[in-house]
Amino acid sequence: MKTLSCSKLTKTYGGQTEGVLALNSFTYSFPNKGLVSILGKSGSGKSTLLCLLSLMEKPTAGKVYFKGDDINALPDKAKNRFLRDETSFIFQHYGLFDKETVLENVILPLLMKGYSRKKAIKKAETILLRFGLKGFARREVATLSGGEKQRVAICRALIKKPRIIFADEPTGALDARNGEEVMKMLSSASKSALVIMVSHNKELVEAYSDRILHLKDGKLVSEEKLKTEEGVEEEKTNTGTSSFWVLRFFAKYLKEDFRRNILTGLSGIIGCLSILLSFGYLTCSKEAMQRKRGETLEYLSANISKKEIINYGNSPVSLSREKRPTIEEINDRLGSLNYSVHPDYSVFFPLSPLYGFDNEEYSDVSFVSIYDSSLEEYGKNLLIEGEASLEQGICYVNDVFAKSHPSPIGKEVVVDLTVPLDNGFIHDEVKIYYRFAIKGIIGEFSYMNTPKVYYPYGLVENELRKTILENHSENLGKKINALDALELGLANENSKKVFFHDPNEMDLVYNKIKEENNIVISSNAFMVFDSFSSLSEAFSLCLWLLFAISLFGVIGINAMSFLSLFLKRRKEVALLFSLGAKKSEVMTPFLLESGLASILYCLLSIALFYPLKVLFNLLLQNYFGIGDLIDIPSFGPSVSGPVFLALFLAINVFIALFSGSMPILFSLRKGLRKELRDE
Repeated sequence: MKTLSCSKLTKTYGGQTEGVLALNSFTYSFPNKGLVSILGKSGSGKSTLLCLLSLMEKPTAGKVYFKGDDINALPDKAKNRFLRDETSFIFQHYGLFDKETVLENVILPLLMKGYSRKKAIKKAETILLRFGLKGFARREVATLSGGEKQRVAICRALIKKPRIIFADEPTGALDARNGEEVMKMLSSASKSALVIMVSHNKELVEAYSDRILHLKDGKLVSEEKLKTEEGVEEEKTNTGTSSFWVLRFFAKYLKEDFRRNILTGLSGIIGCLSILLSFGYLTCSKEAMQRKRGETLEYLSANISKKEIINYGNSPVSLSREKRPTIEEINDRLGSLNYSVHPDYSVFFPLSPLYGFDNEEYSDVSFVSIYDSSLEEYGKNLLIEGEASLEQGICYVNDVFAKSHPSPIGKEVVVDLTVPLDNGFIHDEVKIYYRFAIKGIIGEFSYMNTPKVYYPYGLVENELRKTILENHSENLGKKINALDALELGLANENSKKVFFHDPNEMDLVYNKIKEENNIVISSNAFMVFDSFSSLSEAFSLCLWLLFAISLFGVIGINAMSFLSLFLKRRKEVALLFSLGAKKSEVMTPFLLESGLASILYCLLSIALFYPLKVLFNLLLQNYFGIGDLIDIPSFGPSVSGPVFLALFLAINVFIALFSGSMPILFSLRKGLRKELRDE
C-alpha cells in the first residue's frame, strides 16, 4: 500500500467563484521512498501542493491519504502525530529558531517525541558530525551562513527518521556549491524515506531525483521516472511524546520579555488597584454611611408640619403653606412608632441666637433640643469627652464647637434674649435667660456639620410654662403662658416637635420622611445624610465608569501585551506546529508567562490595596467625616473579603490566559503557510 497519495486535490484562494485556482484536481500516488521533485513555472501550484500534502493548508476540495486514511478528516491528535512522527519540512528560508543554538534546534523534534535530553544530544552529535557540522553545536543559528543554516535544517528534519520529508525550494537561497551539498544530503535521505521537493533548479533536480512531476496551471502534465527501485518500507517505532520541552521556551520567553512584563505588570497593578478601590467603595460605602447616619444627637428628633395647597379659581398658579397638624393627623402619619409630640418653641428660642461664652458674645452656634439629657435613650456612645448627666441646666457640645472653643467642659453657655410676641393686636415680650453648663463633647458625622449646643427640651419647656404673657392674659381673661400661646396658635408657629424613643425604628422613620405626603416630616440629621448620599451616588457613578474602564483596561493590556508577544514569535509558532507540536504545547509557554505575570501583579495589587485603602479613607475622613467608606468588598457570609480576593485573583488569571490564547487560536485559522509567508 502506498504511504502517501492524493485524489482530485484542489485549492482555490479568495473564494471558489471569483478566486484564483492554484491547484486543479491533482491526483497522484507517491512511492514509499525516493526523491520526488516537482517542477513548474511560478504560479503552477508547486508550493501549494507541498503545503496541502504537509497539512500546512487545507484543500478546497479533494483528499490527501496517509496509509489509506484521509488526513484532513482525522482528529487533531492524529494530525499532530502525522507531523511529529511521520514527516519533516525543510523550508526555503531554513525555518530555524535563530536565537537558539544549532544543538537546540536539532534535538527539538526528538524532545517532542519523548526522548531524554541526554539521548537526543547523543543522536544530534552523530548527525551533525555526518553532515560536517560537528563544531557548530553550541553556536547560535543567527551567526551561521545560509548554507550552514540549511544543513542544520536538514539535520533537524532527518534526526527523527521520518517517512516523508517535504522540501520547499531547499536550494533557492543558496549558491551553487551549497546547493550541491544540500541535494546530496536529500538524496542520501531518500534512500530510506520519501523526499518530496519543490524546486526551480532543473539541473539539480535531474541530477538527483528519482521522479520528476511537471505542473502547469495547477495540473499534473507529465511524470518522469528516472529510477524505479523503491525497496522495502521501513517500520518506524513510535517513541511516544513529551511536553517538557515547552518549559525551555517558557524560560526563554520570560528572559526575553522581562522589560515588557515589567511594563505590563505596572499597567496591571494600576488597573487592578483601580478596580479594587472603586469596587471597595461601591460595595462598602452604603453600609458605612448607614452607620454614620446616627452619629448625631439630632438623630431621634424631627419636626412635623402639614402642607396645604391653595388654588385660585381657574388660575394655573397655586400656593402652598405650612400649618400645624392635629394629633390625629400625626398619629395617622407615624402609625405605631414609639414617639412623643411636643410644641415647637423655636419662635421663642431661635436656632442660632446670640450667646455668651468665656465673657465673649457669639452667634455661630446652632442650639438643638434633646429629649433625654441623660443620654440613656441614645447618644452615650457618641461621647468622646466628659460624661452624661441628669443635672438641671446642663448641655453638650459637638466636636466642631470644641475646635472653635478649646477645653469647653465645665464652662457655661449663656443665652439672654428678649423675644417679642405680637399677633397684630396684642404685644408681649418673652424674656429668655439660660445658663447651660457644658458636661461633655459629642463626636459627630462631620459632613456639613456646624458648631452645636444640645440642651434639654424639658428644661426650656418648663421655663416657657412659667413665663406669663401679661397682655395676652388680660385680653383673654385668664393666665396665658408662653407655652399656652403656642398651643392656642397665638405665636407664628407652624410645626410640632417629635421625639422618637426607639433608635431601632429610625429606618422606618427615614422611609416615612422620604414618602410624599401632605404631613411632612423633616429632620436635619436625615437631611445631612441625604445630601451626603446624593454626593456619594454621583461619585459612585464616576467610580462605576472608572471600574468599567479599569476592567476593560486590564483585559486590553493583557490582550495587547500578549498579542505583541505572539506577533513577535508567529514564525516560531508556525514552525512548532509544522514540527507536530500540539496546540496545548504551543500555547503553554504563552499561557504560563501570561498567567505568572497576572498572578504577580494581582498579588502586588492586593498587597498595595491595604495601605492605599487606609490612605484614601484618611482623606475621606478629612473631607467628609467618614473614614471607612472603602474596604475589602464582600457579599454576605458566602463571599467574605478573603473569598472575594481569591475570586479576584482567579478572574485575573482567567482573563490573562484567555487574552494570551486568543492570538494563537486565531492564527490557526489562517493556516501555517500564511503565517510563515506573513513573517
